[in-house]
Amino acid sequence: MGRDPLDPRVEARWTGSSKVSAPEPKATAILLRRIPLGALRLVGRGPLRGPADGLSRWWRRTVLGPLKKRRWPETKRLREAHRRAAVAAAVAEAEFDWLVLHEPQAVELGVDWLPRLLDERPGLVTTFSFEPRAEAARER
Repeated sequence: MGRDPLDPRVEARWTGSSKVSAPEPKATAILLRRIPLGALRLVGRGPLRGPADGLSRWWRRTVLGPLKKRRWPETKRLREAHRRAAVAAAVAEAEFDWLVLHEPQAVELGVDWLPRLLDERPGLVTTFSFEPRAEAARER
């Protein structure tokens, strides 16, 4: 949670969804990741550092890369679920008077709960970007 330095009224909440990823099977993690990369790391501490680094890059690209690609659809699904849950929790616990949906994905995330929220709180201002409020424009 952070504050926008341009406007002290703004409070941003980060979902942290990029930290979520599909789990890797334990056997894969041990046999194809930890043991080979650990051995290359040990070999790379001596005079064979260059070849060990090159082999490590090759291993990550040709062996581990396709495994990660296969897990990517599940990771995307988990991140989407986490993102939706985080947004719903933030909306449920916050007392705010202005909601800014600053990107198309924010609008997509609000499809389920935004109409109900607007019905419950008719005074809530909702905009797509940071805009001057109508009350402030009339005061000038």
